[in-house]
Amino acid sequence: MRATPQPPTSCDRPALRWGLVLFVLLSSPNLILTLSGGEKSILSLPGLSFFVLSSGLAVLLVGLFRRPWVLVLACLPLFAVLPLEIYFIRTYQSPSTVNIIASAFTGDRHEALQYLGRQLVPAILVITTLLTLWFLGLRALHQSHCALAPRLRFSLVAVGCLSIIVIFGKNLAKTDLDLDASLAQTGINIERTFPVGFLLRIWRVHEEHQRLRHIAERIAGFRFDARRSGQTDEAGLNLVLVIGEALRQSSWSLGGYARETAPRLGREPGLVNYTDATAAACLTRTAVPLMISRATATDPDRHLEEKTLLGLFSEAGYRTWWLSNQFRIGINNTTISAHAVEADEVTFFNDSELEQTPFDDVLLAPLARALTEPGPTHRFLILHTMGNHWDYGYRYPDAFDHWRPSLRGLTNYHIGAPGIKANMINAYDNATRFTDHVLAEIIALLKATRRPGVLVFMPDHGENLFDDARGFTGHAHDSAWELQVPLVFWATDAYRALYPNAWQQVIAHRDAPVSADNLFYSVAELAHIVFRGQQPALSVASSTFQPAPRRFLSITGAALSTEAVLRRDRSPLVPKRQ
Repeated sequence: MRATPQPPTSCDRPALRWGLVLFVLLSSPNLILTLSGGEKSILSLPGLSFFVLSSGLAVLLVGLFRRPWVLVLACLPLFAVLPLEIYFIRTYQSPSTVNIIASAFTGDRHEALQYLGRQLVPAILVITTLLTLWFLGLRALHQSHCALAPRLRFSLVAVGCLSIIVIFGKNLAKTDLDLDASLAQTGINIERTFPVGFLLRIWRVHEEHQRLRHIAERIAGFRFDARRSGQTDEAGLNLVLVIGEALRQSSWSLGGYARETAPRLGREPGLVNYTDATAAACLTRTAVPLMISRATATDPDRHLEEKTLLGLFSEAGYRTWWLSNQFRIGINNTTISAHAVEADEVTFFNDSELEQTPFDDVLLAPLARALTEPGPTHRFLILHTMGNHWDYGYRYPDAFDHWRPSLRGLTNYHIGAPGIKANMINAYDNATRFTDHVLAEIIALLKATRRPGVLVFMPDHGENLFDDARGFTGHAHDSAWELQVPLVFWATDAYRALYPNAWQQVIAHRDAPVSADNLFYSVAELAHIVFRGQQPALSVASSTFQPAPRRFLSITGAALSTEAVLRRDRSPLVPKRQ
């Protein structure tokens, strides 16, 4: 009886060539990162270390599979996202991050198409080409019955492990020439690789999703031990925090912009505009949690372990609301809506796509009802607006199409097209003017209650509008125009009469360098809430306020110096008040 022929245990030359092509393609993000001259340049010791580490991980991955075609088949999704990873590296000189991946999963498809613009067709062609190469390589490897010999697999695994061990050993030595010489940085560098590190980033997105799903149970027992202090107002105090969207200080007339983008607020007596305020991050999903919690750029996950301003105010006896004109995207599927449920009343008014969203004045009627509820209850309300979210032309009614030509009437344009710069700026300024209108209407509602009341307004981040030679538009570029944002305080006559000292401190610090890190403590101080872990030095309403070094959470996930970015971009701070 003849024995059944066994498939060969080696690969023919065509299969080897295809295997090498696919291997190089999957490793290309690492190669681009090390050869492009950035912080991971192969000419530096950190860059050389990254190259050795990423190559070792890739070789180790190949050695784990006897049949290469099985690995290639499993890598199909990675070939599909490869162009986006390369685009991100070329644009930001850094691999994609957990926040970028999570944003892609929860983002609006129309917004994504607008940001891709003219690059959409080339992106489709590149993805199609890559998937074609993947298919041809897979077929060649499978039809040739390509298999790696045990000795070769052992060698690949050994080389991969040895490369990783060498890098760990080098980092333990902590050489002065190597900025990456720490075990913590080694872990960060592993996560920055492709494809192994990308899979780790996907896993971290999943972990974050799970933490957000169960955040209510995890923080249920957390307490600030908060209570109201000072003079008691029998009528009840109304405090409204408005979180804006993508509004930059350099387009804000209260801060010196030539166009009158805040005409109504500019005529409001007693309004206090801060001249040097900065955001804590340049992505909404990371910036807003840092604004409403004690989390910072250097401790960004703190908001996942304790309650936010909503929990603080609830403990102190306030009734709380979260009124949002942004997307819910699943009650526990985003870093923002997961915290919104801490409020007594939660309402999302926006369930449309970006081109069909309601205008922000949709929040005024429910705000009026909340402010006029019977009883002496103290009230704390957070309003999350669409503000200046791209597409700017959809953020205001026709009556506010003040500067023309705007984006109204244009078709088939995208956010990065230089030819629409003038239209884009006009539409952006019109949207800012409508934000001014909404804020002025909120002030009117607070006045009408005849109760002590405070309005605090701060956007999550700013926006780029072709401001320098780099031609940046939108956000997520970590620029000065994204970091410098308005910060506005206003109080009723009744509040200023009851709490003159706190209000005088707000006025006194209007020109101090502040950031979103000060928001939590300042809002609590204005509400006269005392709590465990209070830091008066971070509150602009406190006589002990002290400016602190400002840092922000970069698009790459690192905590960077805000002042360094402002100096780099030569974007002068808004002129001081005379």
